[in-house]
Amino acid sequence: MKRLLMVGVLLLLTMAAVSAIHVDGELQPVGPVLATTIRGSERWYVHPLLAARAGDAKAVYVVAPALPDGGTFPAVRIDAVSGEQTAATVTLDPSSPFRVFAPAGARVALRGLRFGRPALHLLSYPEGKGPGIHRVDSATGHLTVMAGERPLLTRNVFNSSSTPELLSLVSEDPDGRWLAALTRADGGWNLFLFTHSRVEES
Repeated sequence: MKRLLMVGVLLLLTMAAVSAIHVDGELQPVGPVLATTIRGSERWYVHPLLAARAGDAKAVYVVAPALPDGGTFPAVRIDAVSGEQTAATVTLDPSSPFRVFAPAGARVALRGLRFGRPALHLLSYPEGKGPGIHRVDSATGHLTVMAGERPLLTRNVFNSSSTPELLSLVSEDPDGRWLAALTRADGGWNLFLFTHSRVEES
């Protein structure tokens, strides 16, 4: 009986250790028209918004995660051709010329192994379940974030549960001109901008 108890404890400890080990490699963009670090974004700890402005089709506006001043938000205008960055302000009310990017409906393609692995949660499961052993999504191999049939981002992973986070990085502008990905790095937020396939085909 004591031996079975020890085996059970060792099994739980092994599961906890395996669950804690995961590797998410560096994200690599695939053929962006622009890749740049957003100036002044080192202390942005919340995901910024992206917006497009009517009549300014060659630019993308990155809205800083800050409180508005008189109804306007601080932002950075990024020229999609030259990459030049200038300070700007953005209004987001219904009459504004700015429109916020929306989720792009991206998907993840995996070259490798994906399964629901058991994971030990000593306190509570992120989805609100109590402590115990729960199944979580696990991917090992080469991940590619796709918009339709177009690859946008790639990453090598081991025992990773980052798929939902990856999908949340990709958005598209309301006019269907741009696809974009915002990622956090040590030096600030990186913007990867891609021409939408619908624009390329037209």
